[in-house]
Amino acid sequence: MIKEEYKTDLDAIIHNIADLNLLSSSPVAGLPPLVWDSVSLNDPFTLPRKHLRNRIVDTLSSFNRILIVSPPASGKSALMQLLRQDIPGAIPVSCIECGSSQDVEQFLLGEARRVDASIGSFECLLNKSYLILDDAQYIFKHFPNFWIKLHKTYTKYPVKLISLASTSPESADVATPPGCFKFDFSSMALTSSEMDALGRSLVNYSVYRRFSWFQAMFEIIRKDSDGHVGALRCILQYLAFNFNKSEATFEDVLQFYLCELFKQSQGFFSRFFVEMSSFTEGQVSILRDLIYKRPVPNTYPDVKPLVRCGVVIEQGRHIQFATPLHSRYYFRIAFPSKTHQEPDPSRPEEWLLNVLSTFEANLMQDPSGFTTSGFPKEAHFGHQFWRGASMWLPPSASIACEVSKVITQETALNCGTDELDFWVSGKLRWAFELLQEGSDRKGHLSRLEKTYSRLNPAHILLVDFRSSKPRGISDPRYVAVVIHGSSATVIFHNREVKIKFMGSFRSKPQIEEIPMKNQKKQTRSSKSLGY
Repeated sequence: MIKEEYKTDLDAIIHNIADLNLLSSSPVAGLPPLVWDSVSLNDPFTLPRKHLRNRIVDTLSSFNRILIVSPPASGKSALMQLLRQDIPGAIPVSCIECGSSQDVEQFLLGEARRVDASIGSFECLLNKSYLILDDAQYIFKHFPNFWIKLHKTYTKYPVKLISLASTSPESADVATPPGCFKFDFSSMALTSSEMDALGRSLVNYSVYRRFSWFQAMFEIIRKDSDGHVGALRCILQYLAFNFNKSEATFEDVLQFYLCELFKQSQGFFSRFFVEMSSFTEGQVSILRDLIYKRPVPNTYPDVKPLVRCGVVIEQGRHIQFATPLHSRYYFRIAFPSKTHQEPDPSRPEEWLLNVLSTFEANLMQDPSGFTTSGFPKEAHFGHQFWRGASMWLPPSASIACEVSKVITQETALNCGTDELDFWVSGKLRWAFELLQEGSDRKGHLSRLEKTYSRLNPAHILLVDFRSSKPRGISDPRYVAVVIHGSSATVIFHNREVKIKFMGSFRSKPQIEEIPMKNQKKQTRSSKSLGY
């Protein structure tokens, strides 16, 4: 059954999408390979695209050069074949292997001769009416001077040039030459009417018509893919393969789609998404702002690489995620615990290590946030703790800060002047107090039970952020976090570990156990902690 928190509305369900990855070949033995560059016009996912084709042909009456830039698997190779129906005599050329050639003119000539053997020279090719270059980003990547020459020097020739290029991590930036009309992904994306037509076609297609869940899942996935035909196709193919031999219900497939698809299909979406480890700190910060729905101007210096690799698109003077699928993919990385089916964490100590790993190393070393003694301010730790806790809490729980300021004496507490720093609700019922440099440590420990008594907490932890180790720890409720710039030593009453501050989008936490007495040193990943 689908968890109750997934049933609020369709948007909430889709927003909990997890770790989508996409392979250009079959991720599982037995699943037909996904062929991109030789798309058949008889393929059920290939639509006529008549409106887009008419726009391109009309544009050719005013421009001799057209550049169509769109993410991988968004239908460019199929469009190239379709345009040949509208432009008799057009010469299509795939440029994906041009990097293996020393002479780009001879490479293009050889590819063109496969279509028209009568073409005797490169100059003869340029005297043709139309030339269509697929995967043109490889020309710009390997032969940038030729790319410029092709759009400037060769304009004296009658050939009209249509270039199709992708935005992907492997692609160089495709500069728009002077006098060249550019189409972007908003033009390539399937329209609502085209999606409707595709849904009507696929529901009767032999691969999908046996599934009772197909129509309902198609409506969800079409919204996720937002007109990206390749993403839609790969998700549907993987679901069809996974449930081919079972009588699954819609709820079964939806649960798999939201929570299990990504674990079982590693690499399945690598063609569409860029790993966070590839981004700079500035780019990570931009993606975080987009997840938090903050406006991001397109003038920021780190925006252009994100646009080039297809993660974001420009919308007026600002940017947004290229598709809802991208938004949910990076949401999953920002809030990993929101999309897994693991049991709720049973103890706050292990969960605390995951929270600490999300602290941002650059901010923890920023002098502008330091006290006069050269140590980060207490409010700094509070913000980082709240941020990390939000990422690592399961969907069934939430966190509130300074609870004493929002709960009146009549309804809950009589805690005097004490503040309740953080309260984790739901089934967990955890309480956290934060300290800096051991300030009134004994007094806080003596008041913890009284302060939180009316909330009836299951666990209470006093987390002390320090610049040096305390002398001795015997109370299991006390945890010392000794800051070392970009890392920290976390000291419990019976255990000591070292953890690195990874930020919100980095790899899973690496926990290094520090031997106590005769214990051996070992490294544990977040997986071993139950996440």
